[in-house]
Amino acid sequence: MNWLKRIPMDYYGELHDVKLIQFSVELDELRPMLPAELNIRDFNGRGLISMVNVQLKKMHPSFLHSSMGFNYQHVAFRLLLEDAPYNEDHNNKGIYFLKSFTTKPLVVHSGNLMTDYQLNTAKINEKNNLFELNFGDKYIRYAIGVGKPSERKDWLKKEIKAIDRAYSVLAPE
Repeated sequence: MNWLKRIPMDYYGELHDVKLIQFSVELDELRPMLPAELNIRDFNGRGLISMVNVQLKKMHPSFLHSSMGFNYQHVAFRLLLEDAPYNEDHNNKGIYFLKSFTTKPLVVHSGNLMTDYQLNTAKINEKNNLFELNFGDKYIRYAIGVGKPSERKDWLKKEIKAIDRAYSVLAPE
């Protein structure tokens, strides 16, 4: 069914309540998770993963009106890629979805037919600044503080802001 993923289709929608948490992992630990054709951005021997937790609203393929859209919570672990050679401005703009989650099985099923975002059904609980995601015997929990971070990372904001494309590698059919 990879042919469905090869249909060029844009999706539109609104992003609400976006939370982005960044962390780094040693490159050797990440390489087995990535198709050989893609290259991990190297930040001093580490790859940067951004976990995004967002409420997607009015999501729809470009050929449908937003009134036909659907809403869901999307949590994704995205790895920053080295893709400057593929961009006119020679800046890195790409990510690879390591794994994505939602509570809606229909979104998971149809999303996995049409995209390579590696969607999974998970139990997600969120209240105030506390978050918990359970996926089988795996889980992640976090709490976001209400104060400002003690150290600004302006370089990181610039890197993340540039992201505008996701890559996948499909096997030949």
